Amino acid sequence: MARALSLDLRERVIAAIEAGASCGQAAERFGVAKASAIRWHARFRAEGEIAAKPMGGDRHSHRTEVHAATILQAYAARPQIYLREVKDALEENGATASLSGLSRFFRRHGITRKRMARPVGKWFLGSSLICLHKRIRPSGKPLAKMESRASWSR
Repeated sequence: MARALSLDLRERVIAAIEAGASCGQAAERFGVAKASAIRWHARFRAEGEIAAKPMGGDRHSHRTEVHAATILQAYAARPQIYLREVKDALEENGATASLSGLSRFFRRHGITRKRMARPVGKWFLGSSLICLHKRIRPSGKPLAKMESRASWSR
């Protein structure tokens, strides 16, 4: 459902049910689902509310926000910390959080966790697999003007 049905329609369905019609009869009369009429009437009897409940929104971030001090303390101690390590720090304190939830926490707080580039392995530096951004072939000979700058050896 894209949005809640109007308050006016809800009021008319509830009024019809209160006047003696069954939920199914009221639903058919006003062109709504029987289940909706049943839910609206049950909520009206229990809470006295006719208006629709809020839809959508964030319902889970409060779980990680409760532990914000622990998360931010772990981040301050080591800014290059992995999310997995933050999760382990939370679990030591008896709290749980998902990796995606922690990622959203950092995004909400404006913290970007840029990782340093890992050093290129020795196998790559010594290999002749690819020679990018160089004007020489892996064999050491200069490139001709029309040749590609990326040389792949087979």
